[in-house]
Amino acid sequence: MSEELITNQNISIEKLKELFDSAFLETTIDKEGDLVLQGNYKCFVEVPESKRFVRFASYIIASENASDEAKATYANRINKELIVVRAYAIDKLFVFDSHIWLEGGVTPKNIVMGYKFFDKVVPEALRMDEGGVFA
Repeated sequence: MSEELITNQNISIEKLKELFDSAFLETTIDKEGDLVLQGNYKCFVEVPESKRFVRFASYIIASENASDEAKATYANRINKELIVVRAYAIDKLFVFDSHIWLEGGVTPKNIVMGYKFFDKVVPEALRMDEGGVFA
């Protein structure tokens, strides 16, 4: 892994794919052109047009029986207790995401370790479901 800092000046999906491939992680580019990592859960790696950050996002389908109140309670608990991962619901889809800001530069290792941490936190968040959101 190169130690050149990754910044908003040199970040790209192609660069991230090379980085994750060199770390022996399972990567693909889907038909929409998104970088996808397969860990505990499928993770989409995104770089917005502003190139200010790298976003890791996993999308999990909630139970058909989960009430809006149960989903809100669960999301609030995750956001309060886990902090590093944000959780929110869009209809029956739950989004878990985390960001690595690129301002000032980030080492490639920090990005890989950020993903590996995210990949561990999502299953932990799912284990915290006490209201049947994912049952």
